[in-house]
Amino acid sequence: MRFWHDMWLECPLRILYPRPFRINRQQNWSVVDMKKEEWNLEYRRNLEDKYVEELEKLTVCLENVECG
Repeated sequence: MRFWHDMWLECPLRILYPRPFRINRQQNWSVVDMKKEEWNLEYRRNLEDKYVEELEKLTVCLENVECG
């Protein structure tokens, strides 16, 4: 299951958080791989202010994920 593309939460994350998705280096990583990296997202460039709000929401979303 891919972190950004598949529906492992309520909706694919690329739809919920399009700005961070566009500049993310890990666009095809799996959910398992991202969890192993402790949800550490890598970006192609520094984040501009317009990305910060979406990134904060994504961070909160990921903090609430429980993996069995």
